[in-house]
Amino acid sequence: MEAVIAKKPNKVSCFAAGAAVDVAMLILLSYVSEISRRMNGYADWIND
Repeated sequence: MEAVIAKKPNKVSCFAAGAAVDVAMLILLSYVSEISRRMNGYADWIND
């Protein structure tokens, strides 16, 4: 994979792709944590 990236002359596009992946992962993580937090809230509500 590194060899393929090294051959590309345009490093900006690679950086942009990496940044996009990082942002997507952050959004996904926050979304998952929000869902788990709500599920815990529902569980507490059901247990009461």
